[in-house]
Amino acid sequence: MDQGAQNVVVDLHRPWLDPVLIATTHVGDYRVIAALAILTAIVLLILRRWRTAACIGAAVAMAFLVGEVGKEVVNRKRPDAAWRPVQYPLPKSPSFPSGHALDSMTLYGALALTIGRRLRSRWLRVLALVFGLGLPLLIGFSRIYLGVHYFTDVLGGWVAGLTLALLAGWADMRWERNPTA
Repeated sequence: MDQGAQNVVVDLHRPWLDPVLIATTHVGDYRVIAALAILTAIVLLILRRWRTAACIGAAVAMAFLVGEVGKEVVNRKRPDAAWRPVQYPLPKSPSFPSGHALDSMTLYGALALTIGRRLRSRWLRVLALVFGLGLPLLIGFSRIYLGVHYFTDVLGGWVAGLTLALLAGWADMRWERNPTA
């Protein structure tokens, strides 16, 4: 599965895409995710949506934990240099799961589910969902394109991140319907 996906990505390689996907991968960096999660929490606390802030914050914290524990337990090596069509620094940490895919799917997915469902316009709700799922998918693709992850690393990150985002959305909805729970 990894070899087939990598072959497809190598065939898709275009030099003009390199800077675009390098910029995209940075949007999934844990420092960016942490900063956006903190900013989101501050805004939600100002809006007195502390429960939503707690749900998103807990999901992102769990994503960081799941990613670190997963990397240590699985301890998978990064792709070989022959798989890397783009000159991009190879992270020193193990490969599985992709932290970029996991963290971005968790935060952007949780935002789409918790905040998006409160938008009055159906069009804006759909846009929030497309953004909340589409951006992490693009970030994950960028990790494969740059040759720093195998497809299954990214897939594992997406699945774990989507699970955490869905849990955050479910907890937020349940908490809103039953504030004493």
